[in-house]
Amino acid sequence: MWIMERGVHVFGAASMGALRAVELDAFGMRGVGWVYQQFRDGTLDRDDEVAVKHGTAVEGYRALSEAMVNVRRTLQAAEHQGIISAATRDALSIAGTALFYGDRIWSELLTPGRAAGADAAEVDALRQWLPAGRINQQADDAVAMLREMGGFLATNPAPQQVNWIMATTARWEAAKRRAGTMSPDGTAGFTGMLESILDEIRLLGPGAVEAARDRGLLRFFAADFAERAGMMIGAQRRQDAIAEFRISNGLERGADLARFLNANDLSADGFERLVVADEMLRWACEQAGWDGIGNLLNDLRIRGTYASVMAGAKGKLDLQKLGTGQKTAPADVAASGQAALRWYFAEKHGAAVPEDLAAYAQSCGFPNEQAFRKAVRLEYEYVCER
Repeated sequence: MWIMERGVHVFGAASMGALRAVELDAFGMRGVGWVYQQFRDGTLDRDDEVAVKHGTAVEGYRALSEAMVNVRRTLQAAEHQGIISAATRDALSIAGTALFYGDRIWSELLTPGRAAGADAAEVDALRQWLPAGRINQQADDAVAMLREMGGFLATNPAPQQVNWIMATTARWEAAKRRAGTMSPDGTAGFTGMLESILDEIRLLGPGAVEAARDRGLLRFFAADFAERAGMMIGAQRRQDAIAEFRISNGLERGADLARFLNANDLSADGFERLVVADEMLRWACEQAGWDGIGNLLNDLRIRGTYASVMAGAKGKLDLQKLGTGQKTAPADVAASGQAALRWYFAEKHGAAVPEDLAAYAQSCGFPNEQAFRKAVRLEYEYVCER
């Protein structure tokens, strides 16, 4: 439901996918195949119909039992081909249903089937027919689903549209947080590196962990806010954000981007998700607008910089109201914004004026280069006035 709400078309078939599709087809999930139809129509209603016992990962999760849905389809096929009668089919179906799902193998099923009234000769004939005649309905349904998905994708469908909102629960939020501790490729074990990563951040000096934590929480809560608000990054905005990120980070060339991806353990899809997440963060901050100013001021108070920031802001406002800035500043600086820039970067950063001043201004949070130049000139005039 969570991914359908975000525009993803979801298909299900064969086993648990078929069960979920029956539960969620009213919400937009697409069920495919015989198994799905049987559960949808109410002919089957037990989860163990699709369950199987299987081997370990080393064994390739090889099936060690037969799904009851496969048993039913195989018995139907045997009946249609005249191998067994309807009575024997029903007796074997009852015997199979009575077994624990992990015990459903043909050798274990045929013996109690005879005890349940199946014809002995027909059971023997079925045993001979099974190697070539057995039906794997779950596999057939899976293939049918892939074909239907292929045909659906060929129509270039629009994102899924839903008319409902998924209710958020504490367990769901906890599940999302746990998923966030996995490695980029989804494998377990990444959590073990977290302490080492924290040590590296701690070595950056006092406040580094706190600053990183605050930025991380900002992204977490901003993303959560954007999701709750139903924010979707369209294709054009996504491409524009990617292009802007590459330009601002010097990644225009493919080789530079490849090095960036490698250094940051990112795939191409992971890179796109990173940029989209950052775009959602921007959107969330924009939505906060003036509501976020109060918390910004509280942050200054906690960090002990509120007084100096407010003194500078009030002083510069007074300077602009009096109109004395241009009169008190040296003539050459007042006449040249470039001179004010050179002073600012030399005094504040011990560096030369950046070549791409617009990009630098944006990185500082200014709306454009003009606003940055104005702030720098006013800063110089304020310093001179004091």
